[in-house]
Amino acid sequence: HGILVEPEHGQPDIQGSRIQGMTVEGFDGNGIKLEHVNRFKIIGNESINNLENGIQPELSANGLVKNNISYGSNDSALWIEGGTNVRVIGNITHSSVTGLEVTISNNLVIEDNESYNNTIGMGLYHPSSASEPALAVMGDWKIEDNYIHDNNRPNTAPPGSAASTLPPGGGILLMGVSGNELEGNLIENNEFFGLTVIDFCIGVEGVPAPCASNWSGADTVPRNNEIEGNTFINNGTNPVPWHPFAPLAADIIEAVLDPTAGNCFEENSYSTYASLVGAPAPQQCP
Repeated sequence: HGILVEPEHGQPDIQGSRIQGMTVEGFDGNGIKLEHVNRFKIIGNESINNLENGIQPELSANGLVKNNISYGSNDSALWIEGGTNVRVIGNITHSSVTGLEVTISNNLVIEDNESYNNTIGMGLYHPSSASEPALAVMGDWKIEDNYIHDNNRPNTAPPGSAASTLPPGGGILLMGVSGNELEGNLIENNEFFGLTVIDFCIGVEGVPAPCASNWSGADTVPRNNEIEGNTFINNGTNPVPWHPFAPLAADIIEAVLDPTAGNCFEENSYSTYASLVGAPAPQQCP
């Protein structure tokens, strides 16, 4: 790793860490990684060609990740994993497999970020996509006013890794996570989809739960997500032909079979919509 902040094994969480104004380049692992840190700030750094993840605060709480630039990673440019009460504001992530990734976290604000030229612009991924066990509470992610565009980069993840299965051309991939809000985002020029809301098992194995890939045991159905006031422009125009969901390519794709899932849409601007169950339009919010 370039910069690593974590306590020695068995010791309490580190209290307070600030990493600011650094350029971290060319490491085989992560550029900047925190683990078990309470009260942290990662501000105004640049992560370049760090091959695993660019910036990754993991199992850390009460943090701010702001105004960083991260690119050139074969997993995620910026990954919030196991975060609690973290603000992710004004970052630029590009030229990676996933630009901005979130897993097994609670109480997040992800606002005013830009993500482009990735395989997937923003990945909101199920716990079984992570490297840590599921938490008791996961949700309340506020994804607001982000610019997700032109994410059509070929996938460069190591063969056999979970990330290697991601198809190019994705704006926001919401896979098996629940209780979140996506509001006021601009999502454009992603050739496969602008937003896909999908059951984790359907996404990785093509079948609903149970599936062997769900090692965490967490519910694989995305539930009670509110998608409101987003703008989708020119997405789904040129999907990769080998993917089984290529015929569904659209601004918005829903691949959820459970009729009780409760995901809802309100006041979004979009041109194309596709559903695995053939619904003519997304469910409106009450």
